[in-house]
Amino acid sequence: MIEVYAYWNQLPDGTCTRNGTVIVSGGSNSVIGNVILKNPGSSRPINKTPNAIFANRLQFRPDATMYAIADLFELDKRPGIVQLFNLFDFVHTDPEMATTIVLLTQDDILQNISENKLPTYLGWGNEWTWPVTKDICQDIFNEILPRSPYLLPEMENNPFTHPLYLMRYGKNRSLCRQILLSFRSLL
Repeated sequence: MIEVYAYWNQLPDGTCTRNGTVIVSGGSNSVIGNVILKNPGSSRPINKTPNAIFANRLQFRPDATMYAIADLFELDKRPGIVQLFNLFDFVHTDPEMATTIVLLTQDDILQNISENKLPTYLGWGNEWTWPVTKDICQDIFNEILPRSPYLLPEMENNPFTHPLYLMRYGKNRSLCRQILLSFRSLL
């Protein structure tokens, strides 16, 4: 059983942003890892009451990707918190549209993963090639590469497979199994 908390902001034009997402299991306050994806998915707040335990974040209904992240980190076996970062905070199902409103918290991502040195899964697909994200993705990749045996040394040779594909749709593919086993060796 997981719980999800995040910051939610509705802009005057009706668009929304989500950031500071944490996936919590077992009531633990210990951060055990990070995931960096491209943009927020379909998860929405359950209520508008901030949770004081999780820095006044709102509680969210977990989506399929969040359950896949919980499986990736085996949160059913180990309590902890996985931090979910996105290259774009803008909530939109069309990633191309997300580039029109750049609400990046990239400096926060890099600082956080530099400080906590925890297992970090990169599942941003080919968005690392976009001009607006290329530099920060390279910096993030360079930061975690020395401690991430699931990554190949050259950035362009990595598939950066989304956790939903890794844990569900492609789970029987040899590349997905190889990435999963290598990543889990970090846990």
